[in-house]
Amino acid sequence: MTKNKDASSRVFSYFKGIRDRDLFGHIITLNFNKRGSTHKTLIGGFFSIIVKTIIYGYVGLTMKQMLFLEENKNETIHSMINLEELGEQNYKDSHMTTFYTLTNGETGDRINLTEDLKRYVDISF
Repeated sequence: MTKNKDASSRVFSYFKGIRDRDLFGHIITLNFNKRGSTHKTLIGGFFSIIVKTIIYGYVGLTMKQMLFLEENKNETIHSMINLEELGEQNYKDSHMTTFYTLTNGETGDRINLTEDLKRYVDISF
C-alpha cells in the first residue's frame, strides 16, 4: 500500500510542478484550496512550458545569429535587360536609387558636399 501511495504522491508532485508553471492562471479573490490567489491548472502548465520553450528557443537562435554574424549579408543582384525591348521608361517609375560618392582623385578620401562645394557641383537626374 505504501508503494502505491508513494508512486501516486510522486506523480501528483510532478503534476503540481507543471501546474505551478502555469502562466495562464486566473487571479481569484478567494484563497482557492489554500493554494494561493490564482487558480492554476495542469493543462495551463503544459502550455506555459511549451510557450516558454518556443520563446527561449527563438531568443537563443536569434542571439546565436547575432553573436556569430550568421546570415549577415548584403546582396547585389546583377541582371541583363534588353533595353530596346523595354522601351522608354521614366526613372522615377523604376523605384531605383542612385548613390554618388565623390572622392579625392589623389588621396581617395571621401568629399562631403558642403554648401560652398554645392555651388560648383550639381548632381541631378
